[in-house]
Amino acid sequence: MAGETAVRAWRPDVPGVTEVFHAHFTHHAYPLHTHTVWTLLILDDGVLRFDLDRHDHGTLRSQVLLLPPHVPHDGRTATPR
Repeated sequence: MAGETAVRAWRPDVPGVTEVFHAHFTHHAYPLHTHTVWTLLILDDGVLRFDLDRHDHGTLRSQVLLLPPHVPHDGRTATPR
């Protein structure tokens, strides 16, 4: 799947889960935005850079992140690999 973009999103019938979003990006960036609920981010592979509440952050190749509601953040791939 290298070099490709694949996106799948759905709203499961699971109490407390508002959306599931599964994606593969090699070159992508999200503009600054917020969520109204806690957001669980599971990074399978790759490196992600993001600003959270005006502070720069990055991920390792495999990592789980929990983003708080109503806190501005963006996101971008840090490397095409």
